[in-house]
Amino acid sequence: MFTLPNLISLARGAGVPLFLWTYLALDAKGWALIILMAGGASDYLDGKLARALGQESALGAKLDPAIDRLYLGAILIAFAIKDVLCINIRVSSIIFSWSPKISNRQKDDIVQYMPKSLKLPPRVPHCIF
Repeated sequence: MFTLPNLISLARGAGVPLFLWTYLALDAKGWALIILMAGGASDYLDGKLARALGQESALGAKLDPAIDRLYLGAILIAFAIKDVLCINIRVSSIIFSWSPKISNRQKDDIVQYMPKSLKLPPRVPHCIF
């Protein structure tokens, strides 16, 4: 299972903690963006190579989306720590992205019963929009 596309995926996975360290500890936003861009390019490249070389595997089929979710989770966590996102966006993003089997009705119930400390008014000054 150590095919070139799988090794590229593993290297991309190593970029997740590197992104978090660069963005949060070093506060080097430019380098963090470059790491994310390299991760996106390698995501495209490993899929293309796997199909072109006939090296598609069960491991690659599970590894690739798992690393994609790690990147998305890392970006949400990093933005939440740096206050780039509003807390109500953070909570709803985590609920909706990490729980795909929850129905819309259940999601509405979750948001309705969130603690008031997590619910902010619709227009909070430090929000993006």
